[in-house]
Amino acid sequence: MFYNLIFGTLRIQRTIPTISTTIASLYMLGITDFSIILSLSLSIFFFHISASAFNDLSDINADQINAPERILITGSISHSQLTILSTILFLIGAFISLRLDLFYGILALIFGSLYILFYSFFIPMKSNPIGSFFYLSFSGFSIPFIAALIITQNITYYTLLFSFVLFIFGSCATLSSIKDIIGDSRVNKNTFAVSLGFSKSKILVSSFILFSILLYPFIYFIFNFSSSILYLALFPITIRILLSYKLITISSPLNLPKYCSLYRFLIVLDALILSLTKPLIWL
Repeated sequence: MFYNLIFGTLRIQRTIPTISTTIASLYMLGITDFSIILSLSLSIFFFHISASAFNDLSDINADQINAPERILITGSISHSQLTILSTILFLIGAFISLRLDLFYGILALIFGSLYILFYSFFIPMKSNPIGSFFYLSFSGFSIPFIAALIITQNITYYTLLFSFVLFIFGSCATLSSIKDIIGDSRVNKNTFAVSLGFSKSKILVSSFILFSILLYPFIYFIFNFSSSILYLALFPITIRILLSYKLITISSPLNLPKYCSLYRFLIVLDALILSLTKPLIWL
C-alpha cells in the first residue's frame, strides 16, 4: 500500500519535472540563494502531490478504468482518509509558501483553495476541453516560472511573454489526456482529447510538440539567451520529432503510457538548457 500511495496516488515521481522547472526558473531570474530555492521547491512539491491526491478524489469514476490499481479504487484507503491526507499536504505547502514570501503565500493559499473547492469538485476544469488543455500545459513549466516571478518581483510584459513561451513548451504534457481518452469518454469526462477524438487530438498535440522547435531561435533573438541554445536545442528537438512521430503513428491510446516518461524528460531537459543559456539581464 505504501508504494502505491507514494507512486500511484501522490505520484511523487511526476514532481521531478516540476521541481526541475522551479529551480531553473529561479536560476534564470538570478536567484542562487539555496534557502529560497529549497523553500520554493518544497512548496511546489507539496502543492503538486496534494493536487495529485485531490485529483484522485475527483476522478474516482474515470480511474476505475484508467488506473484501477490506485489505492482509492482498491479500497486500501478510504475517501475521508485521502481527503485528510490531501488537505494536510496542501497546508504544509501553504505554510512553507507563507514563510518564504507573504504575498506569494497568500496567492498560493487563495488560488490553491479555489483549485480544491471548484476545480476538483464543483467546476471540473479537466472535464472541459479548453480547461484540460490549458491546465496540463501551464502546470509543467509556466506556473513554477510565474511563482518565481512573484518571489523575485520581476513581473513585466517581457517575463509574462516568456511564461507563455514556457506554456507552449509544456504543452507536450497534454499527451497524458490522450492516454486517458478511453476511460474519460466512458464516464463522460469531456477533455479536449475526448472532444476532438483520438485522431484529431493526436494531430493537435503533435503540432504543438513540433511548433515548439521554432521557439529555440525565438528565445535566442527575442530574450537574449546565449547562442549556445541553438546548439543545445538539437537534443530536445530530436526528442520532439521522435515523440511527435510516435504519437502520430500509434494506433491505440493503450500504447501511450510508455511515452509519458519521454515528455517529462523533455521538460527537464528544456529546463536544464534554459538554465545554462539564460540571459544576463531581463529587459
